[in-house]
Formats: sequence, structure tokens, C-alpha cells
Amino acid sequence: MRRFRYVAGTAVLLAGSLSALLAGAPAQAANPVPLPPQLVNHPFNSEKDASQLLAWGPGSNDPGNCPPNPGEIQGDSANITLFTTGASNDCTDLQSPHAYPTTDGYVYEADIYFSSAKNWGGFWMYGNDWPADGEIDALETNLETNYVSYHFADSSGQGVEYSTANGSLTADSPNITPGWHVVDISFGNGDISVWYDGKQYVNVPKNIAAPMWIVFSEGSCDQSGHYQQPNPAPNPPAGDTCATPNDIGTAGHVEVKWLRIFT
Repeated sequence: MRRFRYVAGTAVLLAGSLSALLAGAPAQAANPVPLPPQLVNHPFNSEKDASQLLAWGPGSNDPGNCPPNPGEIQGDSANITLFTTGASNDCTDLQSPHAYPTTDGYVYEADIYFSSAKNWGGFWMYGNDWPADGEIDALETNLETNYVSYHFADSSGQGVEYSTANGSLTADSPNITPGWHVVDISFGNGDISVWYDGKQYVNVPKNIAAPMWIVFSEGSCDQSGHYQQPNPAPNPPAGDTCATPNDIGTAGHVEVKWLRIFT
């Protein structure tokens, strides 16, 4: 979720939906969607329900500049809600207690809701050595739409970003709008792909394959405290975090039902 002040590309990948994979599975998205091809006849081997995700607690070492704010996280075994009032520097997140593998074959799938693209909602992963170990933003709402991005550092340490925001990644299917969606981050063949509701949205021809932390987050678009310059274009000037002027101070929330892990 951290934005580089220099841009070269972004990559994020989602891998698809698991509705009706197992009898008696937890609550699904509102409309069942087809499985990505690589997950057909491939049961998930681990699942975190909402109460288990809630136990993760706020992140303490992520690069998103979000101060821990557990008071803006609510939930039970069925659903988690992360919310922001829209006030400056008002954000919250849930972060996994350890980094997860990103080698070929791993897929991380979430049933997730975002109320608006006027906030900084997200489902993303990042490596221990950031940005060298990469960051993939599978769901990142801002500037009144959703983007997929992949950040990493080149051999000189310079930050690089592959993104649908700057045109360095091309979408393969329609973008998602506020509401419930099944989002997958799929690692395979040295690439990352992001899937929305059973359809590949974008493929990123880059994967450092370092273990990554998993993060769900929500925040106000001026959470960095930077002055938001009038600029509704996909690439805001340095100092802008994400908002257009009309979005500043807008409240919003992200909800999560479950996270499934495939290997």
C-alpha cells in the first residue's frame, strides 16, 4: 500500500473464487462464481475464518504508514469490519502473524467487501525486506476506483511499480466496484495473477518469490497528513496519498468473511 515517489510499474494478482468448493463451507460471496482453472479439483488446505483473522491484530512492521488502531476493528466468527472516519491519519489494518510463501502454486483468496473507492481500502501482501522483496496490492481503492499494483526495487535499489494506475499493467477483465467480491492472489510460473470473482483481472510478469505478510486495511485518503492537491488523474503528484479533493474526510469500511490458502 505504500506509494513510491517514483513510478515504473505495478503488479498485483488475484486468483478467483472458491464458492461451493466444500459442503458446509463458510459464508460465500453473494453470487457464487466459477473457480479459476488452477483451483478446480484442488481443495484449499487452510482457512482462516473471521474470528481467526481478528486475532491477527494490527500490523506493526508494514510499510503502509498506518499506526495501529484496534479501536476501528470489529468482528466475530462470521465477519470482520475495518473502518475509517475519514479524518487525517485515520487508518487501521490486520496483518498476519508471520510471512507466507509465494512460491509457485500458492494462492490466497479472500471474500471481501469495500464500501467505497473514496477511501484507501486494501487486500495486499509485502516482503520482509521492503521494497526489495516486493509488494502486491490485489485490492487497493483510491481516486474513486480500484487498482492492482506490484512494487519492488531494482538492482540499484530504485523503487519500481507495475500498476493498472499508470498503464504498465493491462486489465484482462472488468474492474470491480464497491460491494462483496472474491479476490485471489495467485503465484505461479514466476508470475503473479490477481483474480476477481473467478476471472483473471491482471497478470504481473514478476515475482521475487520471497515470503510475504498478508494485510487487510482501510484508511482515509489523507492518512499521511499530506495536503491533497486537486488532481483526479490516476497518478497524483508527490505528496498526495490517494484522494481527489472531494474524497477528503469520507468515512468508509472494509469487511472480510474468510481467507483461504491453497498450495
